[in-house]
Amino acid sequence: MKKVFLNGIYPYDENLILKLIDFEKGRTSYEKIQEEFRKNYDLIWELQKDIEYKSDGLLSWHDLLRPFSEIIENTKVLGLKRYFETNFFYRKLFFDKKLKIKENKINEWIENYFKIPDENSKRIIILPSPLLFLEFSENIKLKSICEIMEEIIDAILSKRKGILFFEDPVILKREILKEEKDILRKFYKKISSKTEVIVQTYFGKIDKAINFLFSLDIKGIGIDFIRNEVEKIKSWDKDKILVAGIVDCENSYIEKKEEIENILNKLREKVEEIYLSGNCDFVFLPRKIADEKFKIIKNLA
Repeated sequence: MKKVFLNGIYPYDENLILKLIDFEKGRTSYEKIQEEFRKNYDLIWELQKDIEYKSDGLLSWHDLLRPFSEIIENTKVLGLKRYFETNFFYRKLFFDKKLKIKENKINEWIENYFKIPDENSKRIIILPSPLLFLEFSENIKLKSICEIMEEIIDAILSKRKGILFFEDPVILKREILKEEKDILRKFYKKISSKTEVIVQTYFGKIDKAINFLFSLDIKGIGIDFIRNEVEKIKSWDKDKILVAGIVDCENSYIEKKEEIENILNKLREKVEEIYLSGNCDFVFLPRKIADEKFKIIKNLA
């Protein structure tokens, strides 16, 4: 099986984009939209042929936070906040009173947001890290986020087999307080007792965060090698896999195979087990470019 992850939110193809525009203007039906979504899912499954852990591209997510407003009681969706230095925006979430899962909605929610091609498939279960959740939320503490996420993860794992993949650009963007580190260590230790866990970092330099990441009870760490030089990896925890983000998901330039091989060969001198990925979500690219970049790393994995 190929050691590669289709990480993050994946872009729609052109036909789906046009159909969504038509739907907004009343020129097509909801059924036609669903038909185009099914075609997009089929294309994504085909793109991930021979890959152990499959993703549905989070096609129905909008952003990494908004789906949680549907499953957590006393949650409101607020205005937009820029997603770091990109041209994308996330909705902020506001939490009121005690957090509680909507038990009567959870199974339908999992079916909607964590699709798989068949029951035997292993899934890469992509989630916002607790720090990313905190960054785009109001009136909630990190400890409460970890507690409600543990419940949600238990529900997901009861229906889906796979590896948990937490997206965490925040850990490279600001100083993580000691009390936050303590909460995160406990959280990841609990979650790792249930399944394998990867924390993927991007949008910044890894230098100040790497020792803390090594201290976490997790299976692997993702690094954005568009912003980090291979030489920065002076030593590696042999018990952890490296998820190497070695194609640029913020630039439409399609890398040459030799460019990627050069980086990969240097990494293999330092790390025993490597999975390949984009440096961040593929959603920042047009679909055809995203497909080409993913095929490059798939063929090299």
